[in-house]
Amino acid sequence: MLGGVAYNWKNKDNSPLAESKHKGILSKNNEYIALHTDEKGNELTSNLEKVLISGNKSNTRGGGIGSNGTVTIGTEGTTSVSVEKKWIDDNNVNQKHPESVTVKLIANIENKEYEIENRQLSEKNNWKTTFTDLPTKAGEKDITYSIKEVKVDGYTGKITGTAKDGFIVTNTRTPEKTSIQVTKAWEDGNNQDGKRPNSVKIKLLADGKEVSGKTLTLTKANSWTGSFTDLDEYKDGKKIEYTIKEDSVGKGYVSVITGSMKEGYKVTNTREPEKIKVEGKKTWNDKNNQDGKRPEEITINLLKNGTKIDSKVVKKSDDWKWKFEGLDKYENGQEITYTISEEAVEGYSTEINGYDVKNSYTPEKTSIQVTKAWEDGNNQDGKRPNSVKIKLLADGKEVSGKILTLTKANNWTGTFTDLDEYKAGKKIEYTVKEEAVGNGYTSVVTGTAQDGYVVTNVRTPNVPPEKPNKELPKTGDGMNLSLYGWLVLISGSLLLLIGYIRKKYIK
Repeated sequence: MLGGVAYNWKNKDNSPLAESKHKGILSKNNEYIALHTDEKGNELTSNLEKVLISGNKSNTRGGGIGSNGTVTIGTEGTTSVSVEKKWIDDNNVNQKHPESVTVKLIANIENKEYEIENRQLSEKNNWKTTFTDLPTKAGEKDITYSIKEVKVDGYTGKITGTAKDGFIVTNTRTPEKTSIQVTKAWEDGNNQDGKRPNSVKIKLLADGKEVSGKTLTLTKANSWTGSFTDLDEYKDGKKIEYTIKEDSVGKGYVSVITGSMKEGYKVTNTREPEKIKVEGKKTWNDKNNQDGKRPEEITINLLKNGTKIDSKVVKKSDDWKWKFEGLDKYENGQEITYTISEEAVEGYSTEINGYDVKNSYTPEKTSIQVTKAWEDGNNQDGKRPNSVKIKLLADGKEVSGKILTLTKANNWTGTFTDLDEYKAGKKIEYTVKEEAVGNGYTSVVTGTAQDGYVVTNVRTPNVPPEKPNKELPKTGDGMNLSLYGWLVLISGSLLLLIGYIRKKYIK
């Protein structure tokens, strides 16, 4: 009680100080600072002010202070402490810093710290505050001020500055980093075709856009594996979605990407080994199977680099064509050489051009000898011609252009040569005939096509008259004609006489 009148404690804004705050005893032991505890038992420094009395004094214990005295609340000198919060976290890229932080004002008196007040810093107060009207002395002891910050998870706090110049509380957070592993897999028949490149390039994409300077080169030397490292995990507070893409490999490869950022990506390049086919056809050079020797089927062999790997039986019903399909074009990176061969065809020669086969057969040939024989009394009557013509017949029909001319000069002998032995698969039956000789000659043909033919011309010579016993004197040709005339006359007379006698006896 001052002067018998009650007094009230007030805050600096003139509001009544809470009842709980003016409990306590001001004494030299507590530096004339009233203390109280919160509900948790934590000792907190109250905002009670030091009371100074001047201009009046009491000489008796318990005496009051007169109305002429002066009561001063607080100390003669005060100060203020400013605090500013700064963040180093890439503009809160990870959205990790809290909405507010707590800073504590600490009063330091000799070797003791007294927590004066807690304040919240946030965007609402621009992360700044100032503690004002702070006493600079407690009795005769100086008070210095410092601050502390309640730990912010994930951040490293650092306090710089002074009570005079102000404190800066800097919270630093290193943006979280990540890495992404990439593995290349090949499905190309163990590079069967030899088309696999020596290297591939993998590009990194962040939220669908290429990241400049982030390219992996994968090769056999690095086991076709690599990693994108030191990658920011967040941007503008959102987690970045990293994907990858591969520069086109070409050469028939198709790229498929599987996996995830967490597990890593797998880029599988698939290439179906190239396939080819070998096809060909048969050509028969045998005058349309004139001799009937063409087989009903043939066998074509497929050879891979000289080694037989397959065969096909080919028939007329196949139109004499064949096809080997689904053949690997490469093996161990080298192009395979495919060739064909044909099982021997009896009587035919084989000519292979690429994958086509030509079978040739020279139709069998024959020849027929013809000999002329004369049975005409060694040309007694002088009727034998100087030449005869012999015609060739094939199966009973004359063969155009096939005529032999036989004469004494060629000993009445000749040969039909270069004759086809077969026609439409059947053996031809060759015969001969002679153009009519006339002059009383009859033609007879004997023999065979195999042994040769003999054409015999037969003519019976004229019978000469019987010669008289006594040779008449030769008086020339006229004499002979007279003789013949007399004979005819006598014969006619005899015939008339015989006719007369018959008539007489019949009557």
